[in-house]
Amino acid sequence: MILRVRSNLGTAKLEIDDQEKATESTIRARILEDLQCKTSSAYKLTQDLSFDPAGVRKIHPSKTLSEQGIEHGTMVYCRVEEGEETTREPTKNQTSNENKNESNAKEAKKDDVIDLIDSSDDDHTSCIDKQDNSGNEDEVEVISPKRAEKMRRKFAPIAKESSQTRKRQRSTMENPSFSTKSVSREKNIDRKDYSDFQIASYNVWFGPPDAEAKQVFPEERMAGIMKTLTEAWKRREREAGKACPLLFVGLQELTVNLVHCLKPRFQDIGYQLYTQQIGGFGPSYGVAIAFPADLKVLEKRFVPYQNSIQGRGFLFVRTSTILFATTHLESWCGPQLTGTQEREVQIIEAAKFCREQLRSIDGLKLAVIAGDLNWDDERKRKPNEAPNRNLLSILPDGWKDTGTPFDYTYDAKENPMLNGNLRRRFDRCIYISSPESNPSSQDYQSANLQKIGKESIPNLVWNKRNSYNNSVKKMPVNPSDHFGIMAHFKK
Repeated sequence: MILRVRSNLGTAKLEIDDQEKATESTIRARILEDLQCKTSSAYKLTQDLSFDPAGVRKIHPSKTLSEQGIEHGTMVYCRVEEGEETTREPTKNQTSNENKNESNAKEAKKDDVIDLIDSSDDDHTSCIDKQDNSGNEDEVEVISPKRAEKMRRKFAPIAKESSQTRKRQRSTMENPSFSTKSVSREKNIDRKDYSDFQIASYNVWFGPPDAEAKQVFPEERMAGIMKTLTEAWKRREREAGKACPLLFVGLQELTVNLVHCLKPRFQDIGYQLYTQQIGGFGPSYGVAIAFPADLKVLEKRFVPYQNSIQGRGFLFVRTSTILFATTHLESWCGPQLTGTQEREVQIIEAAKFCREQLRSIDGLKLAVIAGDLNWDDERKRKPNEAPNRNLLSILPDGWKDTGTPFDYTYDAKENPMLNGNLRRRFDRCIYISSPESNPSSQDYQSANLQKIGKESIPNLVWNKRNSYNNSVKKMPVNPSDHFGIMAHFKK
């Protein structure tokens, strides 16, 4: 029979000789053998074989595939990485040949749904010149092990050189308007319980489908995003007349290239950039969260949505009092795949997780979800179009929206990078505070929401290609095709 195996390296089809006698170790051995044949490298399993991507419903190691209902065409899931496989303790029903190929991979806990890349471990400090990106928002790129190995060899010299130069560049910044003195590290700020702070979200735009555009000035645009974040943050502090730290920045549509553009800039202002696994063994673009390097973070994790066909999920960071999550909900793929139903299921899933955290963790007072929700519940539409329902109407009581129906973040009338008249409030920030299980705690409220990144970058233009007639038009360059949002929270 043919068995389909889905891992972080993609999907493989494996031929299993006898399903009546084959066991979990048979599949394991075939996976590792197949990978070694393709890459000439040894691999090991880091998540046991299971019936679901989360690794919760594991395949029993001592029962045959037939006994567990595994038949021709069944999909199973696992995670693998380079390294030598070691032998696990045999079970009484396994043959000596199967025992030889058993792995001692640690059992994947339900909480460890997907591995993450902590970008503080990455030594790149400048943009990679060439990023393989089709530009199609609705396709998740799966990179083969052979190609991934080529990428690692290609970027290794860059990483080595960057590691040497970072020590010299640590105290300097490309934009002199950024100052490490402005970082919210004042000793009088309580790192356990914030009463006045800010949160931001930005879809940074992975670039146009036109390959010649090369993501449209990635260095300059990411510098523009950092500038607009910093200026909006410090302006709010001046208006408040006190420190009002920017605790979290949620980012969407980050490619490997853009991560390497943004990471050193965040480090220069004292922040850490934590990302979903992007490129290599992950999707071609994803989400990230930036937060002060001295912020005491108790948990951080990426949780994939069960219904996404685009590799979507939510990334969260939790302190003792605040949980912040950023997400990019399912995108429109055409009239047949609008993503409407998928988005509703996804936001309910993320909101349920946040609410359960608030109820179960002592001291946790606020949960925030911010990101590109692709939500489209406020415009007039044709009778045959299926709209998203009102966002708050499908969530449990207690959730609040920091914005208004007129806070358009994808705005063709205001953003000179866009053509046409499309105006949508795709980017949103919703939050819930003081659940009924803890009525005595003090509520957090969002004081206001501001849109940021509305100004074009001086002296930059790009050639925007019209895919319908192949014409080219010179356009101004903004930090992104979306405006960012920044919300001010206080008790």
